[in-house]
Amino acid sequence: MLELYRNLSSGTYEGNLNYDVVPSAVVGIVDQERRDNSVSRNSHQVYYFNVTSVPSSQTIIDAELRVFRQTVVKDEPFIHSHGTTYRAKLYGKRMPDVPNLSPFESNSNLELLDSLEFDIADRSSENWNVFSVRRATEKWQKAKANCHQVELRVESVMSGKNVPPEEMGFAKAGRLHNKHALLVVYTSDGRPSDPIRKAVSYENNADGNAISRGKNTESKQNKISSDNRVRRDAKSKTGGSSLKKRSRGTKAKRRRKKDSCRRKPLYVDFNQLSWSNWVIAPRGYHAYFCQGLCEFPIDNHLKPTNHATVQTILNSVAPSLAPQACCSPNKFSAISILYIDRSDSIVYKKYEDMVVERCGCK
Repeated sequence: MLELYRNLSSGTYEGNLNYDVVPSAVVGIVDQERRDNSVSRNSHQVYYFNVTSVPSSQTIIDAELRVFRQTVVKDEPFIHSHGTTYRAKLYGKRMPDVPNLSPFESNSNLELLDSLEFDIADRSSENWNVFSVRRATEKWQKAKANCHQVELRVESVMSGKNVPPEEMGFAKAGRLHNKHALLVVYTSDGRPSDPIRKAVSYENNADGNAISRGKNTESKQNKISSDNRVRRDAKSKTGGSSLKKRSRGTKAKRRRKKDSCRRKPLYVDFNQLSWSNWVIAPRGYHAYFCQGLCEFPIDNHLKPTNHATVQTILNSVAPSLAPQACCSPNKFSAISILYIDRSDSIVYKKYEDMVVERCGCK
């Protein structure tokens, strides 16, 4: 999921997804690793998934089951009987009142979801086997039950006989958490993304300061600005030559430019927010903020509204009648967040209006 997060965030994802719309969310649901004593371990491998993280209001664009297969070494008699090429078949339980796709047996309640071939002679690297399960996931999304299972069977291409999946590298025992089977669901709701407060509504408020403004804090900036004003006021009382007046005029222009509405650095650290226990990536991001004066005449690059222009003119003539226009963001961009939700599923989601790109006067 981290690799998927990086690719989707950077716009370099090149998966085999047959759709034109970029998914608004990607949910990764980990196999619950239940033990199924009702079936023989020699016949098939069972995977369980809780799909409560896929709301019925969202449209499933695509879904894939990723199963990690370890490399295996077989002796000559085994290879002589079964060969080196095998076919992995993934089955799901047939849903009531839904036509069967491709039954395992005529009297079976299973339907074939997808299949793929692999060669155990290729020992170059361990790999993930990806099965397409979109149609099955759409059915699960509409079903009343939350937990659903799929079955993996392996057969020899040469002999046609079933082979225990565990002997082909699909054993669950002894593998790390990041190698568990993963159901990845790509969804879209066709609407703007949810507010970030919805994802954090169940988290406690953090006590620590979650923002950083770089080396200069706001209090330090205010102190420097105040000291400068004091020095300028002192010089103005002493008078001086025309050269000094021009110098003061130049400094006033510099001050006006420095104090005018502009974007300033603001870094949000998720660890300081106490969000690092559920946000996987990123660890933080540059949010920025807007600060400064909207004095007449307002610079064109601030793109003032007509109302802000009139208000600023009125303020320059009669400050008591109207305050200055406000310096505020007028353009934002989105960031993507990879996090763990309440059901322990891994969710990739894009949140709009998270980064200030431009400031203006309103």
